[in-house]
Amino acid sequence: MAADGRLSLRAAVARENVVVVGLDPSRASRRAVEWAAAEAVVRKASLQIVHAYRLPSAGYLNYSEMPPDAVTALRASAVRLLESTAAEVGASHPSLTVATTLVHGDPTAALRLQSGCGRLTVIGSQGEGRVTRSLTGSIAIDLAARGHSPIALIPATDTQTNGGPVVMGFDELADESGAAEFAFEAAQAHRTRLIAVHCWTEGSGDAASHEIGTRQDLGIQERQRAAVLSRQMKKWTVLYPQVPVEQRLIFGPAAQRLLVAAEGASMLVSGSRGRSRFTGLFLGSTSQSVIARATCPVVVVRAGTSN
Repeated sequence: MAADGRLSLRAAVARENVVVVGLDPSRASRRAVEWAAAEAVVRKASLQIVHAYRLPSAGYLNYSEMPPDAVTALRASAVRLLESTAAEVGASHPSLTVATTLVHGDPTAALRLQSGCGRLTVIGSQGEGRVTRSLTGSIAIDLAARGHSPIALIPATDTQTNGGPVVMGFDELADESGAAEFAFEAAQAHRTRLIAVHCWTEGSGDAASHEIGTRQDLGIQERQRAAVLSRQMKKWTVLYPQVPVEQRLIFGPAAQRLLVAAEGASMLVSGSRGRSRFTGLFLGSTSQSVIARATCPVVVVRAGTSN
């Protein structure tokens, strides 16, 4: 196991065929490790388990003045967690190469740095208990918004999605090349089909309530959007001819419709076109809503972070 140390500002090493996963004691995190290990096997990649520990800040629940040996005790507990988790993964996946990284420092910064070393970074989307859930959720949002690789967020619920399709949300206003590449590669690796979903809400209200002229306009827009989606998918179907593709054009709010389309999916792949300097807005409202409510793994692929 790599020795732990404080975070440095060094640049991340060249990206390798590694799946990086963040570990904490929560059930959601254990579920994320299980998913990451299985995904690494499918991708013929190695697994890097990362755990960061630090003293709690003043003001946190159960905070009190720490004894002099508190850091030593925390490190020993962190080592046991990493070693036991790595042993469990090794027993479940004997052919998988597993490495561990222990960091004394901020978990968000540690995972953000490590995300630059692998092709995929995995984290549980929420922890157990109100305080842990809030902390883990903030780490998940930060990584999805500012990580250096595609970020997979795994719900704590153990939904049986093996064999389900890969669902991709398509946005004609964003650079979806990275998300499309990831989605097609995932579908090919898992030997499953891909469902490309484009949601649109031009105008307001339901199309059925508009007058005839507006309905005709909406019909024209729908055909135009269907043509754009078909053109975009054609490039990827040529590159991945083995992947069966289903295209769905759906009128309605993107997050709501994507969540419905992703029921039973093995994963939901989303790009992001948020541009604000604030972390949450930089991620994009649709991605945030999907992350918060999805029952399947959600992979956020920002422009420039794909393989």
